[in-house]
Amino acid sequence: MVSTSSNPKLGSEKPKCLIYARVSDEEQANKTFSSVHAQLAGGRRMAEDESLGIIEEIADEGASGKNLNRPGMKRLISILKTEQISVLIATRLDRLSRDAVHTEYLIQLCSER
Repeated sequence: MVSTSSNPKLGSEKPKCLIYARVSDEEQANKTFSSVHAQLAGGRRMAEDESLGIIEEIADEGASGKNLNRPGMKRLISILKTEQISVLIATRLDRLSRDAVHTEYLIQLCSER
């Protein structure tokens, strides 16, 4: 699991987290139990192990990681820009994006709040 976090305030309630999952293959996305389900379940386990409050689980199924123009990713960016999120959970960095510049942008958004 990969997590990107900002500094949660000491003594505050549970730090808030988002869980993001993505598969690029439409066939894989349509399976009864897909990699997206496994990614989200792993994110839930990590959040529980770290005592994090899950704000939302976001998934893009059948979407390329080459750009940020995906419905789930747009939602994720919107939340990162407007809410205090301590941790962003993804199984691997390439689930967020396959472009290092985009990944750095997402990490920067997490760090700004």
